[in-house]
Amino acid sequence: MRLARLCGVALLLMGTLGCGEVENLVLPIRPSQEDFPAVQSALRDVGCSGRGTGCHTALTGDLQISPEPKSSALLEEEYGQAKRFLDLATPAESRLLRVALKGAEESLGHAICFEDENACAFRKVVAWIAAEGPTDPGPDDIDCVPEELSCF
Repeated sequence: MRLARLCGVALLLMGTLGCGEVENLVLPIRPSQEDFPAVQSALRDVGCSGRGTGCHTALTGDLQISPEPKSSALLEEEYGQAKRFLDLATPAESRLLRVALKGAEESLGHAICFEDENACAFRKVVAWIAAEGPTDPGPDDIDCVPEELSCF
């Protein structure tokens, strides 16, 4: 009798819970790999890499920003490297930005590329990190031109 009651309760619960139907939750990949070339461009413009110069033209400190990625494999590799330095909860606190921000604790011993958080390239990278989906502003939506070779 006890077993019959237990089976009845189990059947009732299965019916209530949808008989084992599973919903697929699709989470966006953050930040967008599709927008990463715009971020690379902004970082190249300020002087992190490019024209045979820049600290990160070659792999330096676990980060490389190629002057012009030659393959999708290299682009994907550099995207993965950059993601390790991001703070998705508070994008402006990302190590990728803080190490090059004037006055930030993390910038000791690193070239300064952002005078402050209003620097164009800084804002473009923050937009890239903060975007949670295709309707959020990305780096190309930030209407400004990064100051060229501003790292010092």
